[in-house]
Amino acid sequence: PIEIFSSGAFLALGQNAKSCAFHLDGKECIEHCKGVWTQTKVCNGPCTEWWGEDIWADQCLWRFTQAKRVMIKTLLQEEHCKPHVPKWRSCDDPNTVAFHPFKSPAEYRKCLEEMNFQGSRSFDERLS
Repeated sequence: PIEIFSSGAFLALGQNAKSCAFHLDGKECIEHCKGVWTQTKVCNGPCTEWWGEDIWADQCLWRFTQAKRVMIKTLLQEEHCKPHVPKWRSCDDPNTVAFHPFKSPAEYRKCLEEMNFQGSRSFDERLS
């Protein structure tokens, strides 16, 4: 997923990180596993053994602060999260802000050029 934080949510995360770590790290994850994170296939063991920073931050903000969660599924086109546009790897959807994953530099560069520089100077020209 792609995370976009308001300044208030980012402050809340920083202010509550120690408390969240106390409550989340090392605890058995047997609840709060469903909902937004439906792609998660397991829900047991210490949270931080299988949570990435994205789920940890989400759970900290959702469970221990007043931050509001807003899911906008069309911002990210990701291979593992059921892309919403056909042929998403072409990187030409103007409503998408991120495409993932592109593992090789050539694949990433091709996507970047298509996404940001359609009809304008090339990526290399913009760097110089």
